[in-house]
Amino acid sequence: MDSYLKVKHTVDNYYNFNSGSVQEIVLKKFSGGRYDGREDFTVVIQPYFRNAFVPFIGPDLSFFSVDCFHVSERAHAEMAIALWNNMLEPVGRKQVYNNFTYDRTKINCPFEVC
Repeated sequence: MDSYLKVKHTVDNYYNFNSGSVQEIVLKKFSGGRYDGREDFTVVIQPYFRNAFVPFIGPDLSFFSVDCFHVSERAHAEMAIALWNNMLEPVGRKQVYNNFTYDRTKINCPFEVC
């Protein structure tokens, strides 16, 4: 259990630091009025990974590949759901975290009836 907590802490810190750094670079690149008022170009930041965290559900490393650092297919699926949901949310009201779970009912539908 201690090794799991150590891996989780290291990965949480790495991904939070790096995803924040990348997002800051993108925001600086595309903000500042350079593209304001353009009809042929827009950038919408999808912030679902800004405050991502891996839940502590015991010694479950299924979010990571065999090297315990890169993410697994399961984690990629979770990030895909979060990205999909972010794209359907209006600007200014986008979810800024991703709670990695097994819950597939959290997939938003673009239509009133799915």
